[in-house]
Amino acid sequence: MRGGTVQINWHDTKPVLTLDFHRPSGILATGGADFDIKIRQCGNGEA
Repeated sequence: MRGGTVQINWHDTKPVLTLDFHRPSGILATGGADFDIKIRQCGNGEA
């Protein structure tokens, strides 16, 4: 079995280099190879 590197391209087709999730507020912050920091509000997953 061979594996590879997973690459998530949320930053203008550039890879995401780091991320952090703040669980109480549901905020996800990402930093990418495009030199931008993006902040996202995630759902809480409750139905």
